Amino acid sequence: MAPPGDHTMAEAAAAAAVSGDEEGEEAVEGSEEVQVLAEFCVDTVRYYVCTPCEPVVLVARTAKGAGGDGILVVPDEAELAAVTPVIEDALEAEAELL
Repeated sequence: MAPPGDHTMAEAAAAAAVSGDEEGEEAVEGSEEVQVLAEFCVDTVRYYVCTPCEPVVLVARTAKGAGGDGILVVPDEAELAAVTPVIEDALEAEAELL
C-alpha cells in the first residue's frame, strides 16, 4: 500500500481503475489535487480517504421544517442560481473588511 500524500483525483482514479474499479475512470474528468489520507481495500475494491489541497466552498441552508435542529442541506441548482448574487455580495463585503 502506497503511503498517504499529495495526489490528483485522476491518479487516485487511475489507481482504482488498475485495481479493477470501473467507476474510477469517470472520476478522471474532474481531476483535482487531493491529499490521500488513507487507502484500503474491501472485497477487492480500493477506497481512498482524501482531502482537497485547495479550499472548498460549500453552500448550504437550513432544512425546511427542521425546527432549528441544525440540519443543513445543499440547495438545488435553481435555488443556488437565485442566491448566488447574494452570496457574491456577502463575500465581497467580507473581503473589504479584511
